[in-house]
Amino acid sequence: MGMFGDAAGVAAKSNPLLSAAMLIPQAAQMGYGMWQYGQGRKLLRTATPDYEIPDEYGQMMDLQRTSMLGDMPGSNRIKQDIRGNTSDRIDTAARYGTMNPNTVNAAYNKEQEGMANLGVQNAMFRTGEKDKYAQSLNMNAQQELQKQNWETLQPFERTMQTASAMMGSGTQNMFGGMQGTTDYLGNMDMMKRMGY
Repeated sequence: MGMFGDAAGVAAKSNPLLSAAMLIPQAAQMGYGMWQYGQGRKLLRTATPDYEIPDEYGQMMDLQRTSMLGDMPGSNRIKQDIRGNTSDRIDTAARYGTMNPNTVNAAYNKEQEGMANLGVQNAMFRTGEKDKYAQSLNMNAQQELQKQNWETLQPFERTMQTASAMMGSGTQNMFGGMQGTTDYLGNMDMMKRMGY
């Protein structure tokens, strides 16, 4: 038996108050461990971040709903030019005396063909613009997610790590205090058996 066991036995035999005082460090260690564990649990409950979907996703949905409404820039001017060309053809035919149903039909057919081509170009323009805008919103949304990760999730992860460390050290302190108390009481029992 070591020196601590002999001293504990002598102290317990001579003064029970001194014997109880020797348990104070173990009790303090257990109490501190319980406090640490409780603080870790409390931190864990308060650290949950709120998640909000970036506004860009809503804007992207609005874009997809309204993407078919616009025409490419200058399409009104092109329509006027097509109609103007039709009028010029009919006027020219009337002026030179070559006006007949085939000439008028050819002029209107050319106008319809031009308008159809313009419609295809407008549809392609809208699709291309929608895709470009969707790509820019997607890139912006990625930036927002990165910002959210940096501002919200990273501190949350650090808080979780801190809470976990506090709970772990609290558990170690509680069990360390219990082990110290058990060792002390075991030494006391052995000292009584040995007659000290």
